[in-house]
Amino acid sequence: MFNSFDLVKSAIITVGNYNAPEIISEAPTDKSYVELTEVIISAKNVSDLVNDYYSLSPDCCNEITIHDPYGYLDLNNASHLHIILTTEHIYNEDTKIYLNSEPIVMYAAALTDTNTSSEFKGLFFVNKKGLKLTLDTEYTNNADYYASHPEINTDYVISVCCNVFAIENVPYNHTSGYFEFNDKYFEVLTDSKTCHFLMLDNIEKSLTGRTVSLTSIEGHYDYTDDNSFMATDYLYNDFDIVL
Repeated sequence: MFNSFDLVKSAIITVGNYNAPEIISEAPTDKSYVELTEVIISAKNVSDLVNDYYSLSPDCCNEITIHDPYGYLDLNNASHLHIILTTEHIYNEDTKIYLNSEPIVMYAAALTDTNTSSEFKGLFFVNKKGLKLTLDTEYTNNADYYASHPEINTDYVISVCCNVFAIENVPYNHTSGYFEFNDKYFEVLTDSKTCHFLMLDNIEKSLTGRTVSLTSIEGHYDYTDDNSFMATDYLYNDFDIVL
């Protein structure tokens, strides 16, 4: 929490009980899983290699070689980059080993002096056909989404939201328990240290104009007839000052 550039943070998702996605604290040793990694990095620490490969040299960890087959990365005029990566670790039951995988760019946005805003939304679900863990990067949280995606096992799904933005205001709604960043990002933060920090006297004045990263991972269950969920698990959230 409260890091400065560069920032690298990961979450591990696998297929858990009842054929539902599950976020876990450590990588398993005997089952397939997906590593979701969020990177906020200075553009000077990104090197263009060949054939849509790039090298990331964040100042907070070891070098990472990534593959951008969909052409999301654009280094032109960027001061920093917001990148979402997925790395699939496929476990072979017969050989008891993991197949080789590489970090794939699923989303990237250029942060510049005139644009410090970026938002990634995705949904992890288990596909009914083949019980495969799937990430939909075109996920929208409207009522029609699940009705138009019958392949989703709706017993339990996990949504991911990664936002980068400049702070304008940070009111706290004591009734709902939400922090209302810029009157736009409404988050229930579960980390007590972060909550205490954001409720300090004059914190809004100190944070105004600072660029922050706000990451939320939530589980949703109790699917209803009107294509919505009745309950939410707040699985993981993270708040970082990045610029």
